[in-house]
Amino acid sequence: MYTTPQLFAAAVNRPLAVGLIALSALLLPVFTPVSVFAQPVEEEVVADEAVDIEVEAVEKAEPPTHTVEAEEFLATISTTGVFVSPSYEEILLQPKAWTTLKVVSAAPHGSSVMEGDPVLVLETEDLDEAIVKARKAIVTTTLALRMAADELRFLKETTAMDLEQSTRSAKEAADDLEYYLTVQEQEDLKSAELALKFAQYRLEYAQEELDQLQQMYEADDLTEQTEEIVLKRAQRDVEQAERSVEQSELRRDRLVETLIPREKQQMQDAQARSAISKAKAVTLLPLMLQQKELEIEKLQQDLTEKKEQLAEMEADRGGMTIQAPQSGIVYYGRAAHGKFSEVAAREKQLIPGGTVSANSVLMTIVDPKSLSVLADLTEKQLAEVENGQLAIVNAHAEVGKPRYARVNQIDPVAASDGKIKATLELQRDVSTDQLLPGMTCDVKIRIKQASDAILIPTALVHQDEFSENSGPYVWLAGDEPQKQPVELGLERDGKREVTSGLEPGDEILKKAPGK
Repeated sequence: MYTTPQLFAAAVNRPLAVGLIALSALLLPVFTPVSVFAQPVEEEVVADEAVDIEVEAVEKAEPPTHTVEAEEFLATISTTGVFVSPSYEEILLQPKAWTTLKVVSAAPHGSSVMEGDPVLVLETEDLDEAIVKARKAIVTTTLALRMAADELRFLKETTAMDLEQSTRSAKEAADDLEYYLTVQEQEDLKSAELALKFAQYRLEYAQEELDQLQQMYEADDLTEQTEEIVLKRAQRDVEQAERSVEQSELRRDRLVETLIPREKQQMQDAQARSAISKAKAVTLLPLMLQQKELEIEKLQQDLTEKKEQLAEMEADRGGMTIQAPQSGIVYYGRAAHGKFSEVAAREKQLIPGGTVSANSVLMTIVDPKSLSVLADLTEKQLAEVENGQLAIVNAHAEVGKPRYARVNQIDPVAASDGKIKATLELQRDVSTDQLLPGMTCDVKIRIKQASDAILIPTALVHQDEFSENSGPYVWLAGDEPQKQPVELGLERDGKREVTSGLEPGDEILKKAPGK
């Protein structure tokens, strides 16, 4: 049985032996006597048998088992990252009332500022005019509220009187109608009939007097001039009485046919209108009071809102000049996982005369003195990275200056780019390095380091996927090979770490029994 050095020598010498045999076969006709050429077939058979024997010897030299040994193990993962600062302040405009935001001046992207320096100045002319109008509107609303309050006070005082008056008027109209229907109508009819009767009496009296005068004067043969005058007057009285009777008849007929029905209708209408006016007053006057109260309430609310709006505009006016909340470097836009992707868009807005939007991050003031590394991890790497692991960081901006870092935090879910972010605490000398937020780097994280780790070829680990006991195992060598369950660790370069189940010196089969 070959030892390991012998196997290595056999493996190396096998091609050499085959080459020598082939070369001797070629040179043999040159150095062999003529009698040798009489047996060419036997020589070829001998050469082939020699090659087969050598190949079989080499194949038999490879052992069927693998000896478990403890060895040094260093497992790392490599990825990329970006330098970020945990100390930053976002310039976010959140005006309460004023939304027209025009830029007068802005600190350039990448400039260094001190705390309190103006980094963004906005136009205030239109806002100042709006504040003046708001103050005038408050005065107008205050006057309207005062007038409405006085009207309400007077309305409350007159409403009771109006209700009483409408009730009284309705009662008087009803009384008048009842009196007219029960008394006045009959009295008017009686008066008309009586006037006609008196006119007829006067006519009768005048006619009788005329008739008597005529009889008396006809008895005399001679009619004196005075008698003619008396007769003429009597005739005229009769004519006047006749006319009076005619007029009385006309008045009576008009009174009966027109005036009495008309007055009766007017009385009925007046009574109905009074009743409606009373109902209207009873219904509407309280509603008018309520409406006036609501109007006052609305004016009060309007006045409150105008005052609040004025206060908000005045507060917005005070925020039209934004000062740096901390010292640092100005970056345009918001940082997303350490990268500023809004710089180009913000540069178009943050120019004199440009318009910016409210409730959006326009700038970020970043402190470059405090930096950490935001590294990208895949899902497979996530299973191996833990807090506290050591890492080496090589900034792309500084070649040949590796820095140590340590995993501090791992996000539980992937970011928008599909990567899982891990934050690493960075060791650095602020006084000498030139690192800035947003710069990129290569990151190598030490997952595990051991001087006595047990590593075996991955191919020697078996697993029965559809078995009740599907855990990983290896075949221990022996007269009767046995399954040995193992617990596995990391896998690197075709080898698998075994954390439990094997000891140095164990012999395991390279192939499952029966294969």
